[in-house]
Amino acid sequence: MSLRKGSGKVLSLGWREVFRIWPRLWRRDYLREAQEELYKKTLSFYGKKESRVVARCQKVEINEDEYIHELFVSNRESGKKKDERKEEKKEEKANDLLMIHGYGATSSFYYRNFEQLIDNGSKGKRFLIFAIDLPNFGLSSTSEFKYPFNFREKRKWLTPRIKFKYKDERVELPKELDKEMKKMNMKQIGEMQKLKKIDKFEIMNSKEELVEIYGNLKEKVVPFFENYYIDAMNLYLDKKGVDSKDGKVDVICHSFGAYLMICFLLKYPERINKMIIVSPVGVERSPFCVESIKYFIDNYERQREYSVSSEYDKFNYLNVNFNAPSVFKFIWNKMISPFTIMKAMGPVGVKIASFYTLRRFNRGVIGGDVGEIEKFSDYILGLYFNVNYVIDKIKKREFSKIGNYNNSDKSIMSLISYNILARDSIHDKFARYFKARGESPLKKGQLPEILWMYGEYDWMNSMAGKGLVDFINGKLASNEKKMQYVKICNAGHNLFLDNPSEFDKAVKDFLDEK
Repeated sequence: MSLRKGSGKVLSLGWREVFRIWPRLWRRDYLREAQEELYKKTLSFYGKKESRVVARCQKVEINEDEYIHELFVSNRESGKKKDERKEEKKEEKANDLLMIHGYGATSSFYYRNFEQLIDNGSKGKRFLIFAIDLPNFGLSSTSEFKYPFNFREKRKWLTPRIKFKYKDERVELPKELDKEMKKMNMKQIGEMQKLKKIDKFEIMNSKEELVEIYGNLKEKVVPFFENYYIDAMNLYLDKKGVDSKDGKVDVICHSFGAYLMICFLLKYPERINKMIIVSPVGVERSPFCVESIKYFIDNYERQREYSVSSEYDKFNYLNVNFNAPSVFKFIWNKMISPFTIMKAMGPVGVKIASFYTLRRFNRGVIGGDVGEIEKFSDYILGLYFNVNYVIDKIKKREFSKIGNYNNSDKSIMSLISYNILARDSIHDKFARYFKARGESPLKKGQLPEILWMYGEYDWMNSMAGKGLVDFINGKLASNEKKMQYVKICNAGHNLFLDNPSEFDKAVKDFLDEK
């Protein structure tokens, strides 16, 4: 790919290049090759036998039908036998680092961090990094979900119908959001400032419909998708030999991946040593949460109109930014992702995707190297336009399985509503966890040390994150370490890409704390 400069530091992809690259994106090995090129360009140790650091991409089979793609990075000597390495690990008490990506991303989105994080071993510890593609993402296998219910029918009843009522006054956007949009060269700021402030909302469903929605969320859809990823991660850690006897794993998780790993944490706290939660989605409560829907059902005869709260932990909390356009609501509820639409648009979709990625991820480029963002853009296009699964099923005449190609989209759209609010909020999950632990403390292990991180210009709800940290710290036992909260300057939602040096320093400082 060759890039041409536009105004300022912005890069763009010309139409000639778009039409040249589009047919290449259909090649079976394009994504894998693009990943190799990205790592060779940005990691000094990748693919070099003489390097003190060992790095390779590999598959980890978690059962007969599924595998997880990972980048394995080690600063250990590779000539030792497995038993020798295991004994050495026990003596040095080193903890391996597991890195989990968010939606629309893969393990390769951490490429600006591997070089610095592997140097954590400079203090005499041997150190392993496992950066993985979650199941149904990137180069990991695509699963055939075996629903214990009629998913096509249940997905129609996941989101309550809510009518919003507005004040005459206009929305005043937070300065941080304003700065972030200007940094990203986005033009929506003017349109968003025209939005009226939401004052109240009214529940438009019948009580019977709310009961249907509540049952689907509480007992079927949300537990199914959360448990799928919890079980997959548990199998993966078993395959890697990580357990509470031989040593726990440290975890970095971002956005939707952070949501999933919090679900894992609350079920298996004993498997994690330290955890870094980066800009998680779904912290705040809202009228779209399952617990809020239960409140609406219980009070249906008395009240159906509610005032909006400004407190993130209230059932009637609404962020001023949540009200998505009608078209977006429609495609999200139909479980059609933006990436599916871009694929269908062909070269025009490639142009749109490249325009966004080259502008958005141009910040944080290592040493201002244009070649780096070029390789990363190649990889992202391969990721967003990957159709290998569909082609394989067509060749095998397994037409009924083609619909599995967007299982990553089904997962997030089943767990997160169109307004980027969780159907079962992280706040509610921790509240239930502490309630259960209080009743049966022996059944719940102690929570590990946790660092919550947001970008200075993060579009995720960082204030809700800070509120949750305060809530959790107030519930922790006296012998449990308090959770920490930090913001990374000059960074947005993808803070590890926007400001990798400060992000890496915060991670290493936290992991090295005793």
